[in-house]
Amino acid sequence: MEKSPQNLKVKKLLKRVLENKEFNISFDDEETQWGDYAEEFVYIPYDFKFHMVVKNVLGEGSNTVADINVIIDDMQRNEEGFYDEWVSEGYSEDIWYISELMENINQELFEVLPFSVHLTFYGYDEII
Repeated sequence: MEKSPQNLKVKKLLKRVLENKEFNISFDDEETQWGDYAEEFVYIPYDFKFHMVVKNVLGEGSNTVADINVIIDDMQRNEEGFYDEWVSEGYSEDIWYISELMENINQELFEVLPFSVHLTFYGYDEII
């Protein structure tokens, strides 16, 4: 498929805005624990540091899709690293915290765009 001049402009703009920058996104997970006499709700903070690489932009108008790689540089749960746990899961995108991260990235960065964005997650130590 031949890239249109519009696709090349959008790709260049996305590269300028997204690449060579480190992003941070945090969210809390509610966990239930038993206290002395009852259940207690505890909030566990999750913090992610990542950068992005714009791979491709295809389509026209509102049918445009930007293909972006999200490279995770660090993962913290309750201020302790857990990147190795994700690696042991085979860098799975099906784990709940990666799905939550994807949702947060889309809401915070891409929700206002008039086209779709497809995100693929990788670890910093994966060969892409």
